[in-house]
Amino acid sequence: MEITLKNITFHQQEHNIFTKLNVTLEGPKIIGLMGEKKTQFMMLLDAIYLPVKGTIQIDDEVLTNENLSSFRRKVALVTQEVSDQFFESTVKDEMAFLVKALNYPTKDLAKRMNDALKIVGLDDTYLDKNIKILSKGEQKLIQLAVALLYNPKVLLLDEPMIYLDYTNKKRLLHLLKKLKEEYHKMIIIASNDSNLLYTFVDEVLLLHHQSGSILRDSASFFQDMKLAKRYKVEVPYLVQFTEKARDKKVRLSYHKDIRDIIKDIYKHVDR
Repeated sequence: MEITLKNITFHQQEHNIFTKLNVTLEGPKIIGLMGEKKTQFMMLLDAIYLPVKGTIQIDDEVLTNENLSSFRRKVALVTQEVSDQFFESTVKDEMAFLVKALNYPTKDLAKRMNDALKIVGLDDTYLDKNIKILSKGEQKLIQLAVALLYNPKVLLLDEPMIYLDYTNKKRLLHLLKKLKEEYHKMIIIASNDSNLLYTFVDEVLLLHHQSGSILRDSASFFQDMKLAKRYKVEVPYLVQFTEKARDKKVRLSYHKDIRDIIKDIYKHVDR
């Protein structure tokens, strides 16, 4: 699948956000999105905001005022704050609310609800549960289940790891990788957490603060400390450790997993 933003100009509260922004994204892929304008970028993709000029296209469909509903079925946004996304008390009512609000077809709705919960590792007993009494980890999974209700091609996640403990972070990362590899989704994670993005994403998009344009690179972008410093991006801990080891004449390779770094260190230990 492919997303194309062509010559996008967008203003918000009389402030210029993007001017002639051009980017094409291909999937399935997990993409990290960084920069102060990342939320506006995602809301354009989700058709919550519409550009002043330019076109947004997913595969062969170009976004227009006439096809907002069908376009939004291709894209699902999972917000940072769960309270911003839930409008009903129970999971079932929340899913039904989405169907009504976005004018989705109701055929096989019960099956779709059960299937969406199953994908995120929950069973149908959650349908009647009160969302507010669930844990933060469960609420995040419910957000994803609601987003997956109509099998969107693109998932947008705004700071998805906030409020989650270590176990639920691992669970969520495993699920996102599964959605990419088994369900062929394009997943865009908006976050300034360089440690998360370096170890997890396939590609990085950095939105420039002043120009509203995009710096695009693989996750190896984080290994260029000069470039990261230039764009005020925090260097991931694993990269910092590797650089310090190299300063000590230990020629470590760059790794995205601490276990691989440990293996590499042992290769350099005299026995």
